Amino acid sequence: MATRGLPAWPYTGTAPEDLPPAEHLLLDTMRAWAEACRREEPPVPAMRRLLATERAEAAAPALDALLRALAQAHPLTLGCPLCPRLVGEEPPILLAAAMAA
Repeated sequence: MATRGLPAWPYTGTAPEDLPPAEHLLLDTMRAWAEACRREEPPVPAMRRLLATERAEAAAPALDALLRALAQAHPLTLGCPLCPRLVGEEPPILLAAAMAA
């Protein structure tokens, strides 16, 4: 446990290909959501396409709602689909999802 400063989140600075498969899929889905929002396109269809690779497309609306709620609390920093490392809020969101599973 850190005695001073901010804690180092697990996965901070991690390359996406080094993540476990479930976390990698979640990361790709979050980044697709962010990219669709930046383009002012509906994010759920983009999320469903990725989640369908693991037959999890039904999770898209719930994940969309989660990300929208987080974005209302404060601006989210999520990487682009090709970012080589995790950035911004990606590590804590992945950690929260892993703990909830």
